[in-house]
Amino acid sequence: MSNPWRDTKGFSFHSICIQVKDIEESVMFYQEVFGMDMVRETSVGDISKVWLRFPANKDSPLFGHAHSLIELVQRKGTDTDANFQTRATGGGFHHLCFSVPDIFKAKRRFESLGVETVDIGSAKNDIIVIHDPDHYPIQLISQDFDIHEELEKACRQVVMEGAEQAMQDLRLDNNPITLEEAGIQVAPQAQ
Repeated sequence: MSNPWRDTKGFSFHSICIQVKDIEESVMFYQEVFGMDMVRETSVGDISKVWLRFPANKDSPLFGHAHSLIELVQRKGTDTDANFQTRATGGGFHHLCFSVPDIFKAKRRFESLGVETVDIGSAKNDIIVIHDPDHYPIQLISQDFDIHEELEKACRQVVMEGAEQAMQDLRLDNNPITLEEAGIQVAPQAQ
């Protein structure tokens, strides 16, 4: 097998796009809580989009400094629709993950801003999870996090909760095709 890196040299992660209920509230959250900069905003028809990123330092050797973007997208009217819900815990999405230089300092900052934190760390590394205004889970790890040794143990709780919520969402949706694709036994309907 050839080294796939040769064929993908220069590739990099660009962005992740998440649907939000209120784009102004979400932009304010990511700017105030994480200090992100707005890169671009646009509207196309009834869709509003904003791209944000961390201020980056390409010269830093630390894990986590990058130019990757988070794209927030809102369909017009969802901010005033009391019944609108994002699918933050369903489908294939699980969580965002940001690395920080000092996890304990970051935790104190989030708590001072009134952001609830959940500790899911292990003996060697601390990991916290917070949620944005649309309840998307955001995992925070230290930039010196030993990903190979600790990731499975530290993330197990988040993975299990996400999988359980996704299964619950599938059952509530009750779409026979989706249930079958997920391997959930579909009970025959009474005639």
